[in-house]
Amino acid sequence: MEGTTPVWRFALADALLEKRIWMRQGENTTCVHYSLVRGNSPLRLTVKALVNYRDFHSNTHAGDWRMRVEAAENGVQIAAFDDAIPFYLLCANAKFEPKHEWHRNCFLPMEMYRGLDDREDHLLAAVTSLELTVGQNLTLVLTTNACTELDGAQALAEHVERERNLCSKWQASDAQVASAAPPWVRQLILAADQFVVKRSLPGEEDGRSIIAGYHRFGDWCATP
Repeated sequence: MEGTTPVWRFALADALLEKRIWMRQGENTTCVHYSLVRGNSPLRLTVKALVNYRDFHSNTHAGDWRMRVEAAENGVQIAAFDDAIPFYLLCANAKFEPKHEWHRNCFLPMEMYRGLDDREDHLLAAVTSLELTVGQNLTLVLTTNACTELDGAQALAEHVERERNLCSKWQASDAQVASAAPPWVRQLILAADQFVVKRSLPGEEDGRSIIAGYHRFGDWCATP
């Protein structure tokens, strides 16, 4: 973990590939960042995007459901049905091939453990393949904002800086307590911030609320 950002490292022969995932503050946008740390030759990376469109309490059994997957600038646009909010798979340095193939009966082990519906269908919406050299990186952007920033390095730097500022505010509030606190306290501060969300209130456009619990709960009450 780097702050709230998980980091995966994949050893592939002499190559080392890193993957990071984070969400942009104030947007329905997730960034998936790949970087080739070492290797004696370029690495060919193929990414297949499985998508869905549902409430978090539901599972999808697609039947003959057909989403609309279309080419868009820097990627593809997906509309689940008429009047649905479109979402986008974007990358500044990749070309996506639109697809429409259902992957049916994907197994959900935790749902089985809870005694819930443990099968779901996901749509293969797009595929991209590109080459990475050592020191090179790319960022896939999954978003409802067609005009979002695609510069992954800049987005990651902003994310890291925001988390640094959150911890700095806590340290400034009580330097003596902060200096004696174990490292996991900082993780708690960053985790707590993730539960604070925008929620417009009557007479207050910039209202805030607190998510009752990820991933199965929204907010239960809004506060000014």
